Amino acid sequence: MAAGALLTGRSAAGSGFQSGTLRVEFSDSLGHFVYQPYLNIGAAATGMAEVHASITLRNNGTIPAAYRVITTNLLDTGPDSLDQVLVVAVQKEREVLYRGSLSALLLSGDPLGPGEARTYELRISWPRGPHDDHYQGQSLAFSLQADAVPADG
Repeated sequence: MAAGALLTGRSAAGSGFQSGTLRVEFSDSLGHFVYQPYLNIGAAATGMAEVHASITLRNNGTIPAAYRVITTNLLDTGPDSLDQVLVVAVQKEREVLYRGSLSALLLSGDPLGPGEARTYELRISWPRGPHDDHYQGQSLAFSLQADAVPADG
């Protein structure tokens, strides 16, 4: 069984009057633009080892940007969704910013200044629970989308 994450960035036009460019994108550890990173969860089963991934958002525009990251394109292969049992936790340094289902993921942070980057750790686990063996063998794919607007101020 495999699940994946396709991480893409998108900017949404804001209603502010700042002039400049608005561009918040996912990037790798060297600061290079990343269009479609992929996360593979193999052999998913009750009590599986946690899957770890880092995601970095970088403001490649010229004005400060507020942003949010959401899950999109959640695709399941079985009659029941692995989204009902998998738990995603998002951390910045040691602080847990989100813990819950993939479908409900909503992450935002302090605005990013031009050239500024912020890295988050994504951890996906399947905690032990009763009556969840029927989810084994299914797969799940999803995308993360970054939306940005000009920061107030």
